Amino acid sequence: FQYCCGNGDDAYALMLAGLEGDVFDSSNALDIIGHEDTWQENIGWDVAGVEQGTKNHTLVRKSSVLEHNAGNWSLSAGTNADNSEWIVLEMDDWSNLGFHNYDGNNSTDVFGCTDSSALNFNPNATVDDGSCEYNQDIFGCTDSSALNFNPNATVDDGSCQYMPITGCYWCEFAANYFDFSANSTMANMTIALVDSPELIIGDTIGAFYVNDDGFMSCGGSVVFNGETMAMAAWGDDISTSMIDGFQVGDSFIFLILREGVVYETEFTLNTTSPFTDIYSDNAFAQVTEISIANEFIEECILPLEIGDDCSDEFFNISEDGFFSKPHFMTVDLFGRNVPCSSEGIQIRQYEDGTVEKVYFLNH
Repeated sequence: FQYCCGNGDDAYALMLAGLEGDVFDSSNALDIIGHEDTWQENIGWDVAGVEQGTKNHTLVRKSSVLEHNAGNWSLSAGTNADNSEWIVLEMDDWSNLGFHNYDGNNSTDVFGCTDSSALNFNPNATVDDGSCEYNQDIFGCTDSSALNFNPNATVDDGSCQYMPITGCYWCEFAANYFDFSANSTMANMTIALVDSPELIIGDTIGAFYVNDDGFMSCGGSVVFNGETMAMAAWGDDISTSMIDGFQVGDSFIFLILREGVVYETEFTLNTTSPFTDIYSDNAFAQVTEISIANEFIEECILPLEIGDDCSDEFFNISEDGFFSKPHFMTVDLFGRNVPCSSEGIQIRQYEDGTVEKVYFLNH
């Protein structure tokens, strides 16, 4: 992982390269968080006197710590804020992401880019920290009027997308129907959302992309609870023939669902490393500002025999018994629980004990 993100009950360790066999144990660890012998499912470890401090918190190593803990988690965690090697912050505290302060033990080393051909060459640096940046073409949409304009792009790759992009959230029979639910795929990134005075508790915030047909599709959503929070933006599963998530390099379109009405937004993304303003697997984005703009104007593409009031159902999918039996559980081919309306191959177990493999398309 580029950045280590877990649910708080997983032990993480730095191990020596080249070890063979079952090497994940504290005796082989250079540095460790948690301990395999005290692992409990869904239970975090205490840190600095904070109960279950590894769960729903952000841990930062103290600047005074200059060496690894040699696999001694108990000594590293400590029993209070003074004897612990760690500072325990609130969950999703991003203020220390991408760098680390340390005392340096009176070292005279100056970290930076030591390559004189790099754009950010530092003539005073004595130790190269891998930060060198070089002139290279960045492919993307260079048209500022496009939805997916990339201000960092130097070469236009023909990917510019323009309005109108059609979408319909009112009639579920529309070919371009969308809602605020996303498919959970094999890849994702994290988008941090700051608190905004324009948002109210209960607003659903969705990150959208444009699918094969030029229609709006949701790639991730979260219900605003009045605090800084984060959502997962799901990436396209390249093992399928359809686009079912963000593709690498896609821009984000944020919409807000409030009391049954969908609104467009105006937003600002943090472009400072390690954050990105386009989709990339296992990366981080941060929305620093977001506000309500215009109401989303629908253009519903309705099938034949469907009236403008979306009331004349042109077929009844329940006629073949597909939804007639109460189902107990629906999973995909990876064994993950999915909603019964999710697209793709599903394994369904019904309450009468029968199991059925089905392929389901929303439209």
